Amino acid sequence: MRRTPLFLSLALVCPVVCVAVWLVSQSTANPGKALPPEPANANLVPITRILMFNTGVGHFEREGTVEGSPRVDLSFPMTDVNDLLKSLTVDDGGKPGVVSYDGTDPSESLSNFALNLSTNPTFGQLINQARGEKVEVTLEGGTTNVGPFNGVVVGMEATQETNIKESHHLNILTTDGVRRLPLERVSRLRFLNAVFEEEFRRALTGLASSQNTQRRNLSLHLRGEGKRKLKIGYVVDNPIWKSSYRLALEGKDGKPHLQGLAVVQNTTEEDWKDVRVVLVSGRPISFTMDLAQTLFMPRPPVNPEVYASLQPRMHAQSMPGVINGGGGFNGGGGFNGGYNIGGGFQAGIGGGRTNTGGDQTGGMVMHNSGSFGLFNRYQMDLGPRTSAPARLSYEELMSRRNAAVDNARATATRISPDLTAESLAVDAGRIGEGFRLLVDQPVSLPRQKSALLPVQHGPIGLTPISIYNRATHPRFPLLGAKIKNTTGQHLLAGPTTVTDANGYVGDCKLPNLQPNEERIISFAMDLGLEILPEKRESVTEYGPVRLHKGTIVRRCTTTVRARYRLNNRSSKARTLLLDHPPETNHAVIGKNKPIESLNGVHRFEWKIEANKVVEEVVTEQLTSDETSWLSSLTTDWIRQYAELGTTSKAVKAALLDALKIQTRVSLANSEKSKVDTRIMVILAEQTRIRTHIEKLPSKSAAIDRLLKKFDDLEVELEKTRDLLKEKTAAHLAVEKELEAFVSKLDVK
Repeated sequence: MRRTPLFLSLALVCPVVCVAVWLVSQSTANPGKALPPEPANANLVPITRILMFNTGVGHFEREGTVEGSPRVDLSFPMTDVNDLLKSLTVDDGGKPGVVSYDGTDPSESLSNFALNLSTNPTFGQLINQARGEKVEVTLEGGTTNVGPFNGVVVGMEATQETNIKESHHLNILTTDGVRRLPLERVSRLRFLNAVFEEEFRRALTGLASSQNTQRRNLSLHLRGEGKRKLKIGYVVDNPIWKSSYRLALEGKDGKPHLQGLAVVQNTTEEDWKDVRVVLVSGRPISFTMDLAQTLFMPRPPVNPEVYASLQPRMHAQSMPGVINGGGGFNGGGGFNGGYNIGGGFQAGIGGGRTNTGGDQTGGMVMHNSGSFGLFNRYQMDLGPRTSAPARLSYEELMSRRNAAVDNARATATRISPDLTAESLAVDAGRIGEGFRLLVDQPVSLPRQKSALLPVQHGPIGLTPISIYNRATHPRFPLLGAKIKNTTGQHLLAGPTTVTDANGYVGDCKLPNLQPNEERIISFAMDLGLEILPEKRESVTEYGPVRLHKGTIVRRCTTTVRARYRLNNRSSKARTLLLDHPPETNHAVIGKNKPIESLNGVHRFEWKIEANKVVEEVVTEQLTSDETSWLSSLTTDWIRQYAELGTTSKAVKAALLDALKIQTRVSLANSEKSKVDTRIMVILAEQTRIRTHIEKLPSKSAAIDRLLKKFDDLEVELEKTRDLLKEKTAAHLAVEKELEAFVSKLDVK
C-alpha cells in the first residue's frame, strides 16, 4: 500500500522533467543570435558545361540553385589556384560577392596566428605562448578537483628532478600572488579572453585545412535573397582532346562513310553527370601568372640626414695624489666589451652578467637557482616565427628582375631559336581557323576516367587512287584516296582506321580539313600495280652559231626522257598519281603534263585499265646558250666554229675575217715574246759575268775580257729594250683592231 503514492509521484514528476529537458534542448538549438549560414556543398553547383581546347586548357561552367546568402566551398588542386584567380567568374544575379581562398604556403599562414601550431606544440609549449593572457585553471587533487580559479599566465618552466625525470610547472598570477602549479595536475585550462579564444579556434581551422598540401579551398560568400540561379566559370589546365576516325570505303549504302570520335579525359576530382561538352580547336593565347603568391613592392631606402650629437667633455683638474678616480674609461661605468673598474665586468654588447647572477649566452639563460635544475626549456628559442611574408630589398628586386629577363631570353632561344611571326603565320594557315564541335548528348563520366565521344557521322567524298613515290618503294605504289570534306564541319587531324566490305584494310592519318577541302591519304601498299622505271636518256643538241657584240653564242638544247612501265595486274582499273623528281631547271614538254608541282616533285595522273601494261614517258628539256668572248678565243677555236655545219655563210665570213686579225695578233704576240726572251738571256749572262769577276784576281787578262763582254751586253740590252717597246705597241694596236672589229659584229 505504501508503494502506490511513490509510483504516483514519479508519474507526475517524469512529464515535468521531459518538458524541462525539451525546453533546454530547444533553447540550445535556437539561441537568440542567428546561426551563420551553412556552406553549400559543391554538389549543389555541379559542372554543367565544359569547353575543351586542344591547347591544354578547359573552360568549366558550374550551375545550381542557391537560397539566401550561403557560402559555396570548392576544392581545387594547388596547381589550379593561379588560373582560378585569373579567370574565375561568378554570376549571382549581377551581385558580386567576396571570394576567399587558402594561401599557397599553409605553414606560413599558421605561423601568423597568436598561437603558432605549425610545430605541433605540447600542452606546456602551447600555454607558454599565451603568456600574459587570463585563464581559468582546474587542478586534479586526488579524487577531487581543485578550483577553478582565475589568473594570468606568467610562463612555463622545466626542472630536472633526477637524471631521468623532468617536471613542468605553470606559473600564474592570481589575486593571492604568483602560484606555481604542476602541469601534470592541470586537468582543464580555458582562455578568458574571447578574442584570444577565437584566434585559437581559427588556428585549428587553418591547421585542418592545411593537412592536404596538394589542394586548396576556395569559398564564395554570396549575398542575396530568395532562390536563384548561380553560375560559376573558370579556366584551368585540362588534357587536350584528340580526334580518331573510322573510314568505311563502302558503307551500308555502298558509299564512303566517315565516323569521327573524340578522346576526352576527366582528370577532375568529381564525376561528370549530364555535362554538355564542347570541343574547340584553335590556338587562343593563354598563359599563367603567379597571383596567389604574396608579393610586396620593395622601395629604395633613403637615409635621413643625421647629425651626431656632441659628446660631453671632461675638463681636467689638477689634484695632487689622485689619478682619474671615476673608475673605468671616461671616468664612467665602462665601455661596450671593455672593463668597468667601478661597476663589475661587462663582456660586450648583449653579453655579460645578468641581474639574477647567471651567465647570458644568446637567447638561452642558464639559471643557478638550486633545486630548480640546470635550464628552463620554455625559455629556449623554438624557431623563427614569421609574422609577415619576407620582403625583398630594392637591390634584391632589381637583381632578380635582371636575372629573370636573361633567363627568359635564354629559355626562348633554347626552345625555339627559329620561331618567328612568319613561321607562326604559315603554320596557322596550314592548320586553318579554329572551330567548335558540340557533342550531341550530355556526357556522364566518372572521375579519372576517359571516354570516346561521337562527334561526326555521315558520308564523305572519296576517290580511290594509287600513289607512287620512288623514295617510298621502288616498285609498288601506295593504295589511298582523294578525300574531300563534304561533312560541312571542320575535321581535326587524327588517326584513321580504314575498312571496306571485307573488313580492315589499313590505317592512315587524316590531316586537318576544312569544309570542301580535298587532300590525299594512303593506308596500304597496292600490290596489284607494279611500276618499272627505266634509266633516263639524255640527249644534247647544238643550234647555229651567231655573233653578237664581241661574243660568239651557240644554242644548246638538252632533252631528258624518263620511261615508266605500268603493269596493272588487278581486275580493277587504277588511277595512278606518280611523283616524278624533276631535272634541275628543266621544263616538261610533250603530251604528259603534271597536274601539280609541290615539295620538289612533279605529280602526274594516269589511268591504267585492268590487266593492262602501258608505257608513259616524261620528257624534260633545258635550252641554254653557250657564250664566249671572241677576242679571247685562239685561232684554232675560231676555225672550229667557222667549220661547223650549222654555221651560216655570213657568220663564217665574219669568223674568217676575225681569224685573219687574230692571226696577226698571234704573230705580234710571238715577236714580242722573242724580244722579251732575249732580254732575259742577257740579264742572266750579266749575272754570270759578275760572279766570275768576284772570284778572279784584280789584274788579269780574263777580267779584261769579261769586262769588255759585259759592256757589249749592256749596249745590246738597251737596244733590245727599245725593240720590246716597239713590239708591245704593235701587239696592242692589233688587239685593239680585233676588239673594234668584233664589237661591231651582229651576224646570224
